[in-house]
Amino acid sequence: MSYDFLKFSRNHEISLTNIRLHMKLKHILLSTAAFSTLASAQVTITNAGFELGNRDVAETDGHYTMDSANNSLTGWDTTEDSIRQGAFTRASNIFYGTQLSTAPNFTGTYAFGHQLNNTSPTNSMTTTQTLGAGGAGFYTVSLNYFLRGFQTTGVGINLVMNGTTIASLSNLNPTSNQSGTITGVYQATSAFASGSLSFNTTSTNSDSVVAYDNMTVTHSLVPEPSAALLGAFGALALLRRRRA
Repeated sequence: MSYDFLKFSRNHEISLTNIRLHMKLKHILLSTAAFSTLASAQVTITNAGFELGNRDVAETDGHYTMDSANNSLTGWDTTEDSIRQGAFTRASNIFYGTQLSTAPNFTGTYAFGHQLNNTSPTNSMTTTQTLGAGGAGFYTVSLNYFLRGFQTTGVGINLVMNGTTIASLSNLNPTSNQSGTITGVYQATSAFASGSLSFNTTSTNSDSVVAYDNMTVTHSLVPEPSAALLGAFGALALLRRRRA
């Protein structure tokens, strides 16, 4: 067998290997692109800062009540006793003696509020929004809150996405002007055509108000397509080295 024939065979084998590797890489790239398109689909929140829609807040005997006829916030649905839920004007309305303009992490003109007591149905209030389609991955949901009232404990906050409670706070103290951010993570193992996002406030004591502002949803891919692509190139490089 001549040297030229052996050289031709070797070169032919390398060419076939390169073709196979190219086809595998193309398949991986197409698969990764398809996954990226699916997973990168995100949900958006309408009126995340509660700045849109009509609102009417009135004070009666030191307590704020919301006129349900004018309490129509774009994107959000309040199902329980809507006269005790509404948007507070941060600059002018006195929130149990404290202006909402002093609340950390609150921005804009308005913030949304739940006014509660320990009697059903106003001991638990939920505000919900219907979401559009979303891709697989992790959804980190954050919501800023500010408490005010005459009770020292007994207030709870819950974040719920697609029917799953993703974060809960309990025994919050309204009298201390307690504020903060509640954050939870929802894992979608597959894409969803529609979903829901809600926040719920509960109270075991009377005369407590919780105001909310600036809800955010951040989506991250599982796995990250760039990481998957890097792994694919590494696997192909190792395969090519073994073939050589």
